[in-house]
Amino acid sequence: MHLALYRKWRPQVFADVYGQDHVTSVLRREVATGRISHAYLFCGSRGTGKTSCAKILAKAVNCEAPHDGEPCGECRSCLLVEDGSATDVLELDAASNNSVENVRDIRDEVVYTPAALRRRVYIIDEVHMLSTAAFNALLKTLEEPPEHVVFILATTEPHKLPATIISRCQRFDFRRVDNASIVRRLTEIAGAEGITLEEGAATLIARLSQGGMRDAISTLELCAGDGEPVTEEKVRAVTGASDRGLVMRAALAVLERDTEAMFEVIDRVYTASVDITVFWSDLVGLYRDMLVIKSTKNPGAYLDLTESELEATAALAKRFSDEALALHSELADEALVRMTRAGSQKRLIAELTLVRMANPRLGGDTSALAERVAALEAAVQRLAEGARHSGQALPRQTQTAEGEPGESGVQTGTGDSGAVPDSEAAPAPAEADKPHESLHDAASPAGAGQDMPADAQSVAAQDMPADSGGSAAGETPKSGSGQAAGSPEADESAPYTRWADVVERYGSTPGCEGEAGFLGLARAYRGKSGFVVVFEAAMLHFVDSPDVKARLAEILSEFEGRAVRPHEIKFTAADGKPAPADGFDDFNI
Repeated sequence: MHLALYRKWRPQVFADVYGQDHVTSVLRREVATGRISHAYLFCGSRGTGKTSCAKILAKAVNCEAPHDGEPCGECRSCLLVEDGSATDVLELDAASNNSVENVRDIRDEVVYTPAALRRRVYIIDEVHMLSTAAFNALLKTLEEPPEHVVFILATTEPHKLPATIISRCQRFDFRRVDNASIVRRLTEIAGAEGITLEEGAATLIARLSQGGMRDAISTLELCAGDGEPVTEEKVRAVTGASDRGLVMRAALAVLERDTEAMFEVIDRVYTASVDITVFWSDLVGLYRDMLVIKSTKNPGAYLDLTESELEATAALAKRFSDEALALHSELADEALVRMTRAGSQKRLIAELTLVRMANPRLGGDTSALAERVAALEAAVQRLAEGARHSGQALPRQTQTAEGEPGESGVQTGTGDSGAVPDSEAAPAPAEADKPHESLHDAASPAGAGQDMPADAQSVAAQDMPADSGGSAAGETPKSGSGQAAGSPEADESAPYTRWADVVERYGSTPGCEGEAGFLGLARAYRGKSGFVVVFEAAMLHFVDSPDVKARLAEILSEFEGRAVRPHEIKFTAADGKPAPADGFDDFNI
């Protein structure tokens, strides 16, 4: 009768167990010194060697000629245990024998001495499946068993065991076998069985086994069933695994916001009869790989990838921001959970999630807000860079030390457009800080408005109310103002040098700090018709409200020494366009 490869190549000594040196070394030492425990608990995922080590231990404690803690495999006791005919070694599957009656039978038998071996060994697999009554029946026997009895309990879910059971056993935790060890073992078996196994195929099988040696050997046997060489493409076809290149194509389509490519990838997966859940799990794994690459100095130590796969993944990871990777990973993981529910439309979930990943604004959670904040930060950065490149400082930077004219200082003296003596180039500090009594005092005939955008000048000249630029009732313009109402200079506007102080005062009001931040990034101008504040188009949406203008009017009234009305303040965009509906239409998000 044919014997499955994983049974044919089951380890017969501790040295044959791959990836569990921390367990086998202790067991060998105990056997060699004769310090055998009465109860062992082997924990770990499937296919990691729990049952194999239990059988090897059963042979070792009964071997007539052990060598350095290893069973000889040749004596009568070893042969009886190997072929399963030893009546003193009992294997019990707790998944199907979990009643209290089964445990009572064991409790009644342990009092008898072994029939053929030195020790009676009970191997209880999947012990966590025992009922509560069965655990209670086993407890007393497990605590004080006869000297000739050894219990070996194996489980994949140790958290389901009562603490009273765990405390009475010597516990060993079996680790997942690393991919390098699995590849080495598969290559060894393939060579002995005459199977042609490509390196890429062995690596893929190891990755699919997820640390389980038994699963890896079973997959190798399945792929080699037709007698043809085992290639990577063949492994994918037999196991239904997804193509990593296709997974990376999906991530790239999300990055480039190529909706056509997203639907094409899902269609190819669906047409190839690949389980979308498997494909999606690989996509989640890809995002995890990219996060590791961007977050660690030695990603190869944490990733089971070939050199070519690592290079390709690293190149793709460079194109993602940390925020995008974290957001996409979260959305993909949530979709994977939804796919595992019974009756879920996996294809629909995959397609909708890819679209949401490419455009988080479509979501109803904080991801949309995060995307908008990122766009706003980019707009602020562009504004700052534009100001630096043009040699124009931001509003908070135009304020200089007291008594010194700033970069955008305005000449208020009269005279021709020719050169002006240094003593008359700027007003004295006290005069510069003195509040103007009317809007006429704000205009400057020499170079006024030269830094103001053309659209802001047109707003100041045309959009403001005509009567807002006159003096207050009962006031007359100063004779030294150098301009008269109706003169060409009266239509010009100049940078408002006290804007930084206005913004600071605005921000000192509780609850207005956010609006003050936007105002601080704007540029303010003053002319005969009032004040013009120029924003980036994306920021204008957040501050263009009557309440903001009303508060600004109160503060400006204090600085100007007169009543400034809200309609004298005009907000406009730097490009002359009206504010977008949501503040983000100008961005290609």
